[in-house]
Amino acid sequence: MRNVQLMRVVVVGAIAATALTDTLSLPVLYVTAFALGMGETLFDTAAQSIMPSIVSKDLLSRANGRLYAVELTMNAFIGPPLGGFLVAVSVPLTLAGSALGYGLAAVGLALIVGSFKPVQEGPRQSMLREIREGFEFLWSVRVLRVLAVMVAISNLTNTAYVSVFVLFVVAPGPMGLDEVGYGLLITALAVGGLIGSVIEERVEGRIGRGNVLVVTVVIGGTVTLIPVITTQPLAIAAGMIAMGIGFMMWNIITVSLRQRITPDHLLGRLNATYRLFAWGVMPIGALLGGIVAELFGIRALFLISSV
Repeated sequence: MRNVQLMRVVVVGAIAATALTDTLSLPVLYVTAFALGMGETLFDTAAQSIMPSIVSKDLLSRANGRLYAVELTMNAFIGPPLGGFLVAVSVPLTLAGSALGYGLAAVGLALIVGSFKPVQEGPRQSMLREIREGFEFLWSVRVLRVLAVMVAISNLTNTAYVSVFVLFVVAPGPMGLDEVGYGLLITALAVGGLIGSVIEERVEGRIGRGNVLVVTVVIGGTVTLIPVITTQPLAIAAGMIAMGIGFMMWNIITVSLRQRITPDHLLGRLNATYRLFAWGVMPIGALLGGIVAELFGIRALFLISSV
């Protein structure tokens, strides 16, 4: 994780230098986006995998909830307006600020005491064999297998939905809002996620993990229908908040479950395999969303997504 953060500092620092010298170009941006995307994949997988080494298993839901709350607050409420302000002042300053942020995060990681490398069992295998072991473990545990398939279907559907949602919201779409209105509507999803991260532990304690997962799926299917029925911004915003709550509670419970039941030496590979199911379908979902909306209309896509 520390090495990934240092890599981010170098990459963003380099692009800040190109912006300062007026040599920034689209190919440079593409390479930077690829490098940061790869780094984020490595970092997020490692972050989920070391959590059981930091807190006890009975505190995993609370720890993951707080981690998601901080992450969501910074990504949705602090980062965008701060970035907009810095861009208005200077693009190189914005990029340098990002490099500084990654640097501070690297310092924070350095302050975490301990060794979190899992104990190797037996001789070291090839990378391909280790990847296979992670997949085999996921597929051999029924609850993990079912959840992985469910999250793949859910993310495929949600990405298809989101890929054309802006066309439904912004004029001349049916809702007729402007770009600011669209931004506020999307913020409702983040508000719901923040609420979900705060209340998840209590809700889980009251009705149980399995029941919470059922409720989140029902919420997702129901909320997706709202734009089919009405174009009222308040109704759709309320649905977005409910969807954000459901998404966040689902994530906290399923991530904590994987951390509880997976052997330490397999957790990194298990998380990577699970996230392949979760994230790998998103580009396909975006493509299918555009095709279905073009052929049958946006509301038809929303209806199909709900089903």
